[in-house]
Amino acid sequence: MKMSPARRALLATGLVRLACSLFAWRFGALVSPNNYIAAKNDHQLAVNILGPGDGWRYLLYGIWDRFDTLWYVHIATHGYDRPDATVFYPLYPFLIHCLTWLTREPTFAALTISTVACFFLFWGIQDLALLDWPAHAVPALAIFAAWPMSFILLAAYPESLLIALVVWSIYFARTDRWWPAGILACVAGLTKASGVMASIPLLIILLHERKWNRLPAVALAPLGFLSYTLWLKVYGFPSASVVYAKYWFTQVSLPWNTLADAFSAVFREGDLLLAINLSALLYCIAVLLLKRRGRLDYLLFSTACLILFLTKHTMPVLQSTARYVLLMFPVFLYSAAWIKNRTTLLIVLMLLCPLYLAMLRTFLWWGLVV
Repeated sequence: MKMSPARRALLATGLVRLACSLFAWRFGALVSPNNYIAAKNDHQLAVNILGPGDGWRYLLYGIWDRFDTLWYVHIATHGYDRPDATVFYPLYPFLIHCLTWLTREPTFAALTISTVACFFLFWGIQDLALLDWPAHAVPALAIFAAWPMSFILLAAYPESLLIALVVWSIYFARTDRWWPAGILACVAGLTKASGVMASIPLLIILLHERKWNRLPAVALAPLGFLSYTLWLKVYGFPSASVVYAKYWFTQVSLPWNTLADAFSAVFREGDLLLAINLSALLYCIAVLLLKRRGRLDYLLFSTACLILFLTKHTMPVLQSTARYVLLMFPVFLYSAAWIKNRTTLLIVLMLLCPLYLAMLRTFLWWGLVV
């Protein structure tokens, strides 16, 4: 019997969650928290994290207390009590706060939210693929799930929640359910700043179909992002550009300047992590160029995301880019269209999975790969 997208998503989420947890348990027992690296986030955030001495609690969920997770847990527990926390948007910590009433452990709550969101994301990726390339829905799911940084979808990060909201927003718009589409796009803008990009495909679909009575629903899309920006201003927090520059070593830059600096740095310094981030970025650019006659909403959405990522000039340059490009889900749909048979898919997965595990191991050992 043919498996439905929802069942396939449930199976994929369960298998990947189990594999990541077993891998984390295997390596988690061998590593202690590196307080120096953790302190790069902030010593106050890192001081209470669990270590191998905490037994099953550490192996079950404490091993995932890494980098941005510490910030989201802090916000869920203490709110926005410091200006450098405002770059982390409110929906994910709000959900963590709510679920912690049941779990009593905010990191466990965060992992639960990410896992549930990952299920809906895997489901939505398939449903979108079925609208255009029915034969490639399974390869699209497989390639997306095996992308070397996709382990972050099941970590205590908001990526799976963000991308699931964007994917389902587009799916609802394409199937003429505009109010759910607008609401989900609005909520995506409360998850991360890049969630506002969900407005672009909705507007393109609206213009293509000329269903002007759907305009009020589309107008909802940017309101999540705008409302959080307004909230920060009302309560006297500095602007995002000021916070990034002051606390996060990130400046606004022209995209081509960021790209030029990345090429210069990778050849000058030979930084492997930078090479990985740059390679991920170049792969996405290549796919979009090769598929420039693809769906206009997908191409403009992915291009806008790409430009947004490149306007952030981080130190080190292109930091976390291999994670950010997960939002450019059309790249993975287009990639799947090149998979002609199961043998090719198996070869691709055999190449991706070792990289996936290597990146996950580095992350668990406090390597800032995402």
